[in-house]
Amino acid sequence: MALFVLADEGTIIREGPEVDRAIAVAKQWYATLAPKLAPTDVPFADIYRQPFRLDEEYHVIKTDEMGTRADIRGQLCFILEQPNNRLTTIWNDSLMRFLKTNNVQCIQSLTTNEAVERAQNYLDIIGVKIPYPIRLREVVFGYYAPYEWYVGWDRTFQGYRFDSFLTFLSQSVSVSFHERYGFLGFYCYDVLPPPCTTDVKISREDAVAKGEKAVPLVMKTPFYRMCRLPDFKVRGIKKAELLIAAPNWLLDPKRAVWMRDKPPEETRLCWVVTYETIGTKVYEGGLRSIPPDILIYVDAATGEIVGANFT
Repeated sequence: MALFVLADEGTIIREGPEVDRAIAVAKQWYATLAPKLAPTDVPFADIYRQPFRLDEEYHVIKTDEMGTRADIRGQLCFILEQPNNRLTTIWNDSLMRFLKTNNVQCIQSLTTNEAVERAQNYLDIIGVKIPYPIRLREVVFGYYAPYEWYVGWDRTFQGYRFDSFLTFLSQSVSVSFHERYGFLGFYCYDVLPPPCTTDVKISREDAVAKGEKAVPLVMKTPFYRMCRLPDFKVRGIKKAELLIAAPNWLLDPKRAVWMRDKPPEETRLCWVVTYETIGTKVYEGGLRSIPPDILIYVDAATGEIVGANFT
């Protein structure tokens, strides 16, 4: 089960008025949602009829690459975006542990349309207003856990999706649940600001040509050499699509962002061009390294290369 995980690094606040306010908000959400979202046919169902019982190990405010958020856990667990305590995540940790240790249903009976309808019903129950357009991305049974339905939507802006190559920057809304026992989690990842413009003045062909020249430069960066071998060349293009992405300036050593410690402050509408590579070196025994894909981000309005990534 992929949960929203807060990094251990960065600012950690364990007590004080900010934490107290977050706990109070979590208690309000719990009082509203527990009667509607908690399972009733599990051996521990009575815990959800009791007042919110704070987990003493998890009532903290942390700052990481996803921003500053309060992590408040009890019978239901909540993550609240700071400073306004906006609800971004709920999950039922007790039910998840129960499902992992018991022989529960692992064969789907719902159709994908029925699963989407149930997930939308959970969004209605939670009542969190999504302030931007979203579109259905995937409906999967058993992807994260063998007993779980996962329904995910992508955030969009003026019809464009956000780049999801880096998982922690994926802009999405999702719901997970078990067919019998019900709600497991709600997750809303939306830390990126929209781009200042969605003008497209650079053609796909120009972006592809510009990006191809940049691929060898990516392979010379210290970030690439920390992870991959240099003996590859472009074989062809896998895809080129218009996506909203956060610049990482990988080719500019003065501005390059490799490991983020806070959310990006800007995004651009980019041609994201993915190049397939092929190895040029054969190692002892005839072995070859697995060739990486190289992604080049070309600003669709200016033609500037604003970043790169690689598998």
